[in-house]
Amino acid sequence: MKNLKNHPNCFTLHTKKSEGLKYNNMLADLITISPEIQSGTPVFAKTRVPVKILFDYLKSGDTIEEFLHDFPSVRREQVIQLLVLLERHYTYTEHEENIA
Repeated sequence: MKNLKNHPNCFTLHTKKSEGLKYNNMLADLITISPEIQSGTPVFAKTRVPVKILFDYLKSGDTIEEFLHDFPSVRREQVIQLLVLLERHYTYTEHEENIA
């Protein structure tokens, strides 16, 4: 089973190589991409639940709790870690990242 660390479509989003590797490693702990699991669709690690479903729920106004109720194999910590990681990547300035 491959994870994002080895996935050819995994890309580095940060300008510094070390920051990009750290981001990809943290993401790889949360998401798995494998042809044997959901035909390669990104899923929450150790589950068969596509990550996209979480975002579909949130976009339609459902809560994290509703998502977790419907997909009990996903842990709340996984969802929160993914959202925090994405928040830090897309909203923090370099100064804020150094503080966090």
